Amino acid sequence: MQTIALKSPSLNFSQTDITSHASIQEKRASLVKLLPKQANDIRYLSSDDVVLLLTVYKLENIRCQHCHPSGILNYFQDDCFSESSSSECIKSIADSLTNTFIQSWAIRSRSQSIDVKLLDEIKALLVGTCHRLEIVRSIAFSFSNRLLTAIPNLVSKQVIIFTILELLSLLHESCTNQLEFEYSFKFNYSSTLAAFEVDLPDNYSLKDSLIKKLTHSLDVWVISALPGANLELSSALSVYLSETSEASPTHYGASLALKYSLKIPSSDSHLASKSQLDEDLAGAFSNRFGLRCKTNGEITGVRLALKKGVNEMHKIPDNEISKEDVRRLKKQTQDLLYGIHNKECDLTLPDLKRLLWRCAGILVASNKLDFELLHYLVSVPFQVFTGDSISTALEVWIWLFHERKDFQTKTIMEICNEWLSTIKARKGLFSTVNSEIDPFHDGIEYSPSNEEEMNNNATVAKKTFLPHLYVIQLLNGFLTSLESHDPVAIFTISKCLYKSTKSGLMSRHPLSRELRFTILNTAFRVIRTASLDSNSESLLRESTLNCALSWFTVKPHWCFGGNRLQIKSDIQCLNVFLLNIKSSGSLSTSMDNTYKERIKLLEVLLDNEVNKLKVWLDPLNDAERGGYLPSLMHNATISEHEWHKYINIAWAHSTELLMGLASRFKSPTITRELKKLARHFTNSFIDIPEALEHFLNGGLQELSSTSLRFLNFWAPVSPSSALAYFQPEYKNDSMILQYAMKCLEHHTVQLTFFYVPQIVQALRDDKLGYVERFIFETAKISQLFCHQIIWNMKANTHRDDNGELADPMKPLLENMINMIVSSLSGDAKDFYEREFTFFDSVTSISGKLKPFVKKSKPEKKEKIDEEMKQIEVDPGVYLPSNPDGVVVDIDKVSGRPLQSHAKAPFMATFKVRKEVVNLESADDGILDNDQEEKKHVFEKWQAAIFKVGDDCRQDVLALQAIAIFKTIFFTSGLALYLNPYRVTATGPGCGVIDVVPNATSRDEMGRAKVNDLAEYFLQTFGSKESMAYQKSRLNFIRSMAAYSLICYILQIKDRHNGNIMIDGEGHIVHIDFGFLFDIGPGGIKFEPNSFKLSHEMVTVMGGKDSDGYKMFQELIVKGFIASRIYANEIVNVVKLMLGTELPSFKGEGTISRLRDRFMLHLDDRAASQYMIGVIRNAHENSRSIAYDEFQSRCLHYL
Repeated sequence: MQTIALKSPSLNFSQTDITSHASIQEKRASLVKLLPKQANDIRYLSSDDVVLLLTVYKLENIRCQHCHPSGILNYFQDDCFSESSSSECIKSIADSLTNTFIQSWAIRSRSQSIDVKLLDEIKALLVGTCHRLEIVRSIAFSFSNRLLTAIPNLVSKQVIIFTILELLSLLHESCTNQLEFEYSFKFNYSSTLAAFEVDLPDNYSLKDSLIKKLTHSLDVWVISALPGANLELSSALSVYLSETSEASPTHYGASLALKYSLKIPSSDSHLASKSQLDEDLAGAFSNRFGLRCKTNGEITGVRLALKKGVNEMHKIPDNEISKEDVRRLKKQTQDLLYGIHNKECDLTLPDLKRLLWRCAGILVASNKLDFELLHYLVSVPFQVFTGDSISTALEVWIWLFHERKDFQTKTIMEICNEWLSTIKARKGLFSTVNSEIDPFHDGIEYSPSNEEEMNNNATVAKKTFLPHLYVIQLLNGFLTSLESHDPVAIFTISKCLYKSTKSGLMSRHPLSRELRFTILNTAFRVIRTASLDSNSESLLRESTLNCALSWFTVKPHWCFGGNRLQIKSDIQCLNVFLLNIKSSGSLSTSMDNTYKERIKLLEVLLDNEVNKLKVWLDPLNDAERGGYLPSLMHNATISEHEWHKYINIAWAHSTELLMGLASRFKSPTITRELKKLARHFTNSFIDIPEALEHFLNGGLQELSSTSLRFLNFWAPVSPSSALAYFQPEYKNDSMILQYAMKCLEHHTVQLTFFYVPQIVQALRDDKLGYVERFIFETAKISQLFCHQIIWNMKANTHRDDNGELADPMKPLLENMINMIVSSLSGDAKDFYEREFTFFDSVTSISGKLKPFVKKSKPEKKEKIDEEMKQIEVDPGVYLPSNPDGVVVDIDKVSGRPLQSHAKAPFMATFKVRKEVVNLESADDGILDNDQEEKKHVFEKWQAAIFKVGDDCRQDVLALQAIAIFKTIFFTSGLALYLNPYRVTATGPGCGVIDVVPNATSRDEMGRAKVNDLAEYFLQTFGSKESMAYQKSRLNFIRSMAAYSLICYILQIKDRHNGNIMIDGEGHIVHIDFGFLFDIGPGGIKFEPNSFKLSHEMVTVMGGKDSDGYKMFQELIVKGFIASRIYANEIVNVVKLMLGTELPSFKGEGTISRLRDRFMLHLDDRAASQYMIGVIRNAHENSRSIAYDEFQSRCLHYL
């Protein structure tokens, strides 16, 4: 029986598995006897529950008697005891079993028959104290607390203390991660040191309370354990500190271990009596721990000496290393530098650490400075130049700095020289890789948001700047020691700072903000405290000011992603710098007026930057989140006279700064003056693409042909901006058209490919044939561009669904198609013929279905299957909606007719082969190798809908805009989810639509008798406490926020339950964009002007007062603020399509209203308040409710 109990898994019955028994009353009485406090609950239990509870008690009691108690936790992880009465009974059973286990352990400990493996049972209970389910946490903690209180010596066991410390470390790490990646939670954590995994909850407050609760309990347990197991506990803590020595400096478990190592046991009466004098064991512990490390080093030295022979040991002086050993170490280090330079080094971080400590040890022990060895000591970490290599080197440099004061100056000179070498090598802060953020630099893709890639980009960017941040913090620390007695070292640092700030090469990535302004604060510290000569001080002051101003020469950006800790650090750095420049201006009387004026402008820019960051940190204006951060300037309104002064200051400094001022402040004065300056001093603006908008602002009437000649030298604008210059308002001016052509040709085909619909529309006013030539030449370069442009031109030959109302461009488009096709030859012609033959054979099925329109679905499907069997898949063909994949097979029986009264759309499934490029690191050595591109080929089944007699161009436009928003969110580090699936218009009223995979509509849920969205999530993803549910809810919130914002900006209507999908991961996905901008179903806009936010949607988020709903609001506001910077890109893409006269367009008014919805005249705080008002309007809006009711009753959408 015992063997069966110990080997069997936990019981898991459904209630129908247990039948009634004649003696059930007897069993009920037995259960009451076992659990007298639950007598009242037991009275109302079913016979099945009674038998189950008795069985559980007997089975787990046997296990506890044999020290296997952790199985009791398994009964709380399913719905077996979900009812309150049976749940309370099982809790009482757990309490009873605790007593049984404690008694059994006591008996075994007296007989010394405890198996070491039994400690793993206690470890499992301790891990359960952090379980995602509250009831499991409660039972596990109660069991563990009673056990460790009754048997305190258990805490001294290495397995137990390691588990507790690692649990606290993981909880702390999880809380930190939640602050660094606020909207991207990590649930699973593991400890290699204690060998366990745990799924932590997603609630920050809960995890914080768990840390406090477990830490307090550990304090009690340790104090209880000290009298009887002081030595064992001290030894375990020492081992733990040794094992975590390579961990983060802020490792929570190591901090606690050190704290407990210093505790004085109450059993030591002599030491305990001294505790009243606030004494502890710090000295004894540090000596013991240091001796331990020293002994390990001596053992290593003995091993090396033994290789020479014991008789030779006495010949080695105590404080001197043999020249041969030094020579070998230098050779080893020199070879390492060579390997690092050629990226052939396989040294690990511990190896590097040992090497650096050996070099430093020799330098400390040497009688005179070995310059070559010092150079290697500094050069090697800088050559590796990762956060790990520099942080490792810092410990060594600090040791050398304080041990050998006579080497301090040379050490600082070496560090500063290596810093300057990073400028030349363009590393770290001076790297070109993460210099600036441009959402449209690498092109825009129709693919779902990729959170993993986005977070990886943030991690890579942060790692890029980390080495310089560590070094500047070190130099700051050195300055404290040097300010009074080493002018050479101070001059060296000031020279390093001057060359860094003067270089003009510092990155302007959002994550480099803290580093840049830390450098600038250090420069001001040197100016303020060091006795530099007047010339050096003046140069450093000027370069520092210019470096600060250069931060504001680009479009404003917030902190990349949701890293709250980083935002607070940035604000703190900016506030310190603001104080520095204020004090600098007030203390110095030798500055000229120009310098002081630039200081005033810088104060305004810094205040604006801090306010932007505060909005990002606290988008809902919640005092608890960000209001405590001090503001060093009052938000006074700037008068027009002051704006003129600031404009002149910025203009005198640089054109780029003036453009940066214009991008941050939406002042009519700035816009007006910028236009004047751009037209009078055009040559100063030609290197700035964004300046062209101001140069051409107001039309061509005031521009001479001489001024327009500067366009030949102007930096290229984006494709959408270039295409806008083909619009009628620019009157086909040849200079402007030539510039627009130059811009289009400048960009890659991969980038312009996205704008195929706009390129075709640019033909409407292409009187001089520039666009025509561009299309023709680009079609020769890219076959995919060639095919897509042909399909789009065919789609635009007519304006109606049935191809009866010809577009005025029809002759031109048909001529262009013929010209392109006739120019094809060889492989290009063969590819074109294969592709279009394949596609025509698929789409022709719709035409053959028309006679079956009135027939039943089975008859239609039979016809589709019959036609599908005749289609042959030629090599290389692809779906127009999937140009990045190749069709390799067709599911010949996947055809499915779709609902339509007079048309014959159908759906079919194709096997598509795609090639993706993943970035993978080469190895785990010290080198942070550039990630290698590795191609992976995979195949997937892709369903597509083929429509005939239904214009898809409006869907194409809506999904283009959604793809642009997705790119903006991605480059801002915002965890907003969008899935811009592909739609391709291929002919008049014809198109191909990708089906969103693994998704179901809200309407389909209703037809499946799932009448509530929250119920669907529970059925699909499990209980609310499950990890799957929490992940799906997070996905729902992030996607809901993204689509809600887009529904507002684009005014997407007809949001009934048939047009809202939920995918297999919980994301919401909107489909069918037949009504947007200025129209709604029936020609009226009955739905609210905000977006759809129903009660059931809010319920899934957790309710109106939940953290989930708060996150939803924050994400919408942040998405709105981030997208406003790129409003012109979005507006241009839409405006270029006005000539199609799609139903949603009501002339130029549509464009004006679209631009107005971005609220570009408001600052960030006002814009966030406006968007909060939009959200309030959307929440359970009566018009949305009435529209859903209408759709349900009249069109039968559930």
